[in-house]
Amino acid sequence: MQIFRLPESRPDSPIGRLNVLVVTRDTALGATPRRLAALGAELRIVEELYDALAILSDDPRDSDLLVVDCDGYGGVDRVRAMVGMLPAQQVTAAPRVILTGSDCAEQQFDGGQGQPILLRAPLTGLSLRLALDSLFRLRFLPCSDA
Repeated sequence: MQIFRLPESRPDSPIGRLNVLVVTRDTALGATPRRLAALGAELRIVEELYDALAILSDDPRDSDLLVVDCDGYGGVDRVRAMVGMLPAQQVTAAPRVILTGSDCAEQQFDGGQGQPILLRAPLTGLSLRLALDSLFRLRFLPCSDA
């Protein structure tokens, strides 16, 4: 497991305080970690999906967001099923989930209550930003005085 912030991270970013658990078999400098770090997220990278599920089982509030590169773990459907095995009481307290994979036929930016957001791999900066805006709508939008 690695916990770090890449040098290109922007501490003044609107998601600078977002703790992201990233599951990837790609290197720490792969596309997904780089894009998240560029937005200012603090990353915790694990290589095994079971390790991430164990972290979430131990403390569902440990991370704000779980991002999984599904290509190394059997595809989007398999990972979705594995994440869905978390006990019900932990799913409500669990972080929001983004699943990326090359087998994702259609991107879904609004996963609905408890459903993951699905993004096509390779992850682009625009799709990641749209997903984050959808997940954390109230957190990132500027407040209006009206």
